[in-house]
Amino acid sequence: MSREIVSTYSFFGKDYYFQDLIIDAISSIILSNEGEKNNYIIGIDKEEDVINNLNSNSLFSQKSVIVVKNSKKIKSKFQSEILDYCKAPTSDKVLIFIFDDPYATNKFIDELSPLSTCVDVRSPFPNKMREWAKYYSKKNNFNLSDDIINQLVENYGDNINNVINEIDKLHLYSNGKMEQINSITNSNIYKKENQVWKLLDSVGKKNISSSIDIYTQLYNNNTPMIRILLNLLDLFKELINQKLKIKEGKFIRNKIILKNLNSYSRNFSAEQILNAVTLLRDCDLIIKTTSMNEKYFFYSVLVEVCEGDDV
Repeated sequence: MSREIVSTYSFFGKDYYFQDLIIDAISSIILSNEGEKNNYIIGIDKEEDVINNLNSNSLFSQKSVIVVKNSKKIKSKFQSEILDYCKAPTSDKVLIFIFDDPYATNKFIDELSPLSTCVDVRSPFPNKMREWAKYYSKKNNFNLSDDIINQLVENYGDNINNVINEIDKLHLYSNGKMEQINSITNSNIYKKENQVWKLLDSVGKKNISSSIDIYTQLYNNNTPMIRILLNLLDLFKELINQKLKIKEGKFIRNKIILKNLNSYSRNFSAEQILNAVTLLRDCDLIIKTTSMNEKYFFYSVLVEVCEGDDV
């Protein structure tokens, strides 16, 4: 990271690994062996505490890094004072605003953005995620093979933080011994349920066989039906927005799904999308009010959604 540190940053995105990585890098440069890092979470901590910290002066010009999470919830009555500080920041403080929503916008953000350096901390696409996973494992003297890295990204790649956590778990399970990695990743204790986003990807591709296989694993791992339904509904809401030429990302944040929305959209007509929304919306009620077997009923739903013809 460049040693040219600015006074104010705005982070957009909720990949916590990248947030922490950049904040730690800034802190190591600014604070060195002295100074302090202050963390505030708006909604838990008060805006007055942030403002008091910004306006306080250290007798010994002690440097500090001030991190403000959940920044979108800063109340309007405090915004002008914070913006005034950002127009003339002090040299001994670095102020970092964090907006988990990469598409967040309001008057405060619009005015803050030109006063700060904006940093994209969204989860990277799979190819870049593999590079980060390799970098992290190598940095920690735990050089994983490309096959293992690809497996981790495929199964846990909705964000880099999940992949990093799995690398740490592998290191713990294997005691750092590379020869044990393959047996661990193939063992039952390490196998993980396919994530819901993989079901969305399979449905978006109209791959019936894969959709049923992934749903079966989710079902066997006790993934709540309501979670599956809500995620599928969000997928089709995004596809409706695609048809209407509305910017993506309102309902789904997974970068793999967002990247493929255009190809999914080509697989479904507008009528098929609306039919899928109606069918999925009614599923929970049907399951709760009938004696149908949930698993086999949802098999039929997936077939109908993937094969659905226009009426």
